[in-house]
Amino acid sequence: MKRIESLDGLRGIAILLVILYHGYYIWYEYLPFGDKYSNVFLFKYGNLGVQLFFLISGFVILMSLEKTSSYLKFLKNRWIRLFPSMFVVSLIIFFTSSFFYERPLGIPPLKSLLPGLVFINPSILKGITKIDFPLLETSFWTIYLEVKFYLIFGLLFYLFGKRKAILFNFLIYILALVLSFISVHYKVHLNGALSGFRDTFIQFGWFSAGAVMYLYFVENNKKYLLYFVIMSSLSILSVYDKADFGMIIYLLALVLLFASVFLFPSIQQIVASKFLVFIGFISYPLYLIHENMLISLIIKINKAFPFIPDILLPIISSFFLVLISYIISKYVEPKFQQFLKKTLSFLNHNICFFVKFLNEKR
Repeated sequence: MKRIESLDGLRGIAILLVILYHGYYIWYEYLPFGDKYSNVFLFKYGNLGVQLFFLISGFVILMSLEKTSSYLKFLKNRWIRLFPSMFVVSLIIFFTSSFFYERPLGIPPLKSLLPGLVFINPSILKGITKIDFPLLETSFWTIYLEVKFYLIFGLLFYLFGKRKAILFNFLIYILALVLSFISVHYKVHLNGALSGFRDTFIQFGWFSAGAVMYLYFVENNKKYLLYFVIMSSLSILSVYDKADFGMIIYLLALVLLFASVFLFPSIQQIVASKFLVFIGFISYPLYLIHENMLISLIIKINKAFPFIPDILLPIISSFFLVLISYIISKYVEPKFQQFLKKTLSFLNHNICFFVKFLNEKR
């Protein structure tokens, strides 16, 4: 599937915001400059870059579904897309953790690899196996959520078609939002199943909004812009229980940026700049690998070169992570994906041959 450069540019912006959040704000107790930059607007709400990722995913997944003939083929393609970088990055994190011992999450045990490799949240795995799975990276939560979206939205698409799939997906979000409202405002304790439902689907509105923008992109029907405004506005309510004015403004800015790329050629051209497209191209492995390793690198570089201005430490540290992510995206991931495609094709061919052989023997 041909890449849309402006979407890569948006991915680049999203990952840069998340890196700024991790590098300057959330792990302040580990950082040599402490909470010095905790009130910088751009850094403080950078975690909302994940909502921009969700908008992009809604757009891209619907585009992918329209070009895929079956549900199983869609899931296979998604797995081939996600697994190589997750596998490689997980091994890198695990085997280098002793060197990057300053990691906020500490040195992970071997079993911490499993949730990422099977794309299942550690809490769900614990419920199944009764075994604790320490986090390898906290940021993996968005990948687990995306996989749930693929499973549910893909099934809805093939059962009901794209428009009903978007609507049903959004109604799932509305139900999660209602549960969240009841829990917060009426102090109602949600049991495990209801709590899990709320926590999982409270982000699904963003996916639906992104999918509606795809419909506008391909059909140029302005009614979809109205649907996008409604869905994205209601999706902002997903953070109402912890939102302040700054967070609302930040989310509105990201929603406007996303929409502007498809409405204004000048904005599209800016977002599709070579730098942002490059960062977007490597954004998946960069997202997976950056959080704990970034903090460790900041600490190491500060100790080795204490004269470097502290505001530059996260930027300098990120260059190393960008290099690793580029190597993975450019060289490792394509070969790994090709290997998986050939292996699955070989297995499918031989299984079909074996089944045919058994039928002929009857």
